[in-house]
Amino acid sequence: MASRTPADTGVDLDRAVLVGKVNRRDLLKRGAAAGIGAAALAGLAAPRFAPRASAQGITKLTVLTHWGEAAVKDALEPIFAEYTAQNPGVQIEHQTVAFAELLQRITTGRLGGSAPDIYHFYNLWLPDFAGSDLVAPAPAAAVADITAAYSQGTVGGVTYNEGVYGFPTEVNSYQLIYNKQLLQQAGVEQPPATWAELRAAAQKATKKDASGKMTQAGYLMVPTKGWDSGVVHPWTSLLWSNGGQYVADDHTKATFNDAAGLETLQLELDMIKDGSVDLGLVMEDFIAGKAAMITMANWWGAALRAGMTGGIENVGVR
Repeated sequence: MASRTPADTGVDLDRAVLVGKVNRRDLLKRGAAAGIGAAALAGLAAPRFAPRASAQGITKLTVLTHWGEAAVKDALEPIFAEYTAQNPGVQIEHQTVAFAELLQRITTGRLGGSAPDIYHFYNLWLPDFAGSDLVAPAPAAAVADITAAYSQGTVGGVTYNEGVYGFPTEVNSYQLIYNKQLLQQAGVEQPPATWAELRAAAQKATKKDASGKMTQAGYLMVPTKGWDSGVVHPWTSLLWSNGGQYVADDHTKATFNDAAGLETLQLELDMIKDGSVDLGLVMEDFIAGKAAMITMANWWGAALRAGMTGGIENVGVR
């Protein structure tokens, strides 16, 4: 959504698995997800953790992901099976942990000398990982595949110091997600397309009981405690919609506190002050029907499908 009036964009909440003939360079690409804006990558471990060959000439590859959900894991496992069937000299061990445990698993594996050969991790960790030699740049053939298959912005998400470190495997876009039923009940016929419409819709969709206690929030902001990105990413989405940038193009200075950033912060403060935001709510409260709108990413689609009040048909994306 934007402070100006953008075209309505309906983003599919599914993680689409790319298909095609499997070869050694295509293994990770086949598991890639499509979308807008790189959010994670699959990177090779540094050379000291090279694939291990057994006495029988079998090469074992260990792949670590946070894709433990059946919807994603069930799509990935057949790809591994197909690859090993076409390459009998290779065995793949797929390890998976919850995202909240992923960073600790990577760092402890590094310290213990048992790091996987291929990681799937959050691209904001790339500078630290590359700086500590935990990951190695992708081979030239893989880089050629990556730069040919993905947009410049997506490739930028897996690039550090001009080195490409892996395949973009999750591409996420933070947009306005809304409860269709709650907006309709509030008399909001169309989802907001400008900041002024967002504030007005949030105020209309806010409900309070006789004591003044909020029973339904017009807009949900993720609490700051425990998940910094839950605050930063939605705010950055609003910043971009206001024509701002988080850092300068040449990365020489932060620009999030320029005029566009201050206007974005003021928007959130105004919504808190006018009572349309309850900072005590969490993301699950939107699923439970306690908030009409939230800014969140398409990776949340599985949770919405599994438990959204009124079903996934009640979810709209702007």
